[in-house]
Formats: sequence, C-alpha cells, structure tokens
Amino acid sequence: MPSLKAIQRGTVSIASGTQSGTVTITPVDVTKSELRYLGGNGLNSSGSVMYIPRLVLTDSTTITATLGTNSSGTTVVLWELTEWN
Repeated sequence: MPSLKAIQRGTVSIASGTQSGTVTITPVDVTKSELRYLGGNGLNSSGSVMYIPRLVLTDSTTITATLGTNSSGTTVVLWELTEWN
C-alpha cells in the first residue's frame, strides 16, 4: 500500500471573459499524484451553480482549470493534490 508523501491545497482563478486559469505548484511525480476538485464560486446571478470546471494536472508544476464557456466574472476553483510514495 502506498504511503502519503505530500498534500497541496489551493485555488485557481479564472478571470472574467476567459475560459481557463493556471496555478504553479511544488513539483510532484504526476504518475503518483491525485487531483481533486473541492468546489468554487462559479455561481450565476441567482446563486445557482453555473460552472463546474475541468481540473487537470498539466505537468509536474502546473494545475489548469477550464470552463466550458467564458466566465462572466472571476471564478475561483478550490483543489487538493495528493502525492504518494
């Protein structure tokens, strides 16, 4: 059974009028890492969930969040990355 090496948590901001945003992380082994979506503020004016982003560990130091359409305001996406030994 693999043991836990590290956990990183943070946010990715997607600027108004764009579809994606990136964040730089501490380097990880992508073959031993698991990325999870923890929520965000992608709500429309009535408070309903409007956007659920796609999160990708793009490479060993970058997480990318992408929406299916341009954001109508700044969208903040919360994530957690677990790296195993």
